[in-house]
Amino acid sequence: MSLKELKEIRIKDSNGTCRTMLEGKCSVCNESFLTRKDGKKKYLDKCRSCGIKKGNFDRRGKPRENVMTTAEEAYFVSARMIYRNNGYSDADLTFGEFLKLSQENCHYCDAPPSGSYNIALKKDGTKRMMSSTMQQRVWYPLVDQTSTFVYNGLDRMDSSKTHSKDNVVPCCKMCNMMKRHHPYEEFLSHVEKVYKWIIQKKS
Repeated sequence: MSLKELKEIRIKDSNGTCRTMLEGKCSVCNESFLTRKDGKKKYLDKCRSCGIKKGNFDRRGKPRENVMTTAEEAYFVSARMIYRNNGYSDADLTFGEFLKLSQENCHYCDAPPSGSYNIALKKDGTKRMMSSTMQQRVWYPLVDQTSTFVYNGLDRMDSSKTHSKDNVVPCCKMCNMMKRHHPYEEFLSHVEKVYKWIIQKKS
């Protein structure tokens, strides 16, 4: 809603000063609201109450900074947090390459991506209104479950080396825990041994 679309109203405040106000219709609750013409453009689209509820403004009516408004934006921030916090950026593996690998099935058991993280939601699934994880306050007024990043982690075939492109494979949580620091070939050999023993016992 632009200034031209708002109706001007002259009112007198408690001090007897006449002010020019702008009357508009809230895009959220559809109720009429007033805002000062000489003030900042804070409430041209929504009333103060809805602006606060949506998280775009604080209780003093001051516009918040660093507002994350889309699920897509939160999805990629969530993915980047996994990429950074799990140490996947310690070599030549780019964020884009991590994203591609994280959507593949587990290299060891073919399990589909099952890990999940949403920077805008708490562990109990309730909405997180604010986070300071990136050395700044970030607000999540319009983010929901659709911004959840579902992924498989990455396993280093040689755990003594970094997460380089030639040393990582997509890996589910279960296989990652089982392999741990064991060398790649040693782990596969042990899995084969377990499989053969179980088959022999059943036959």
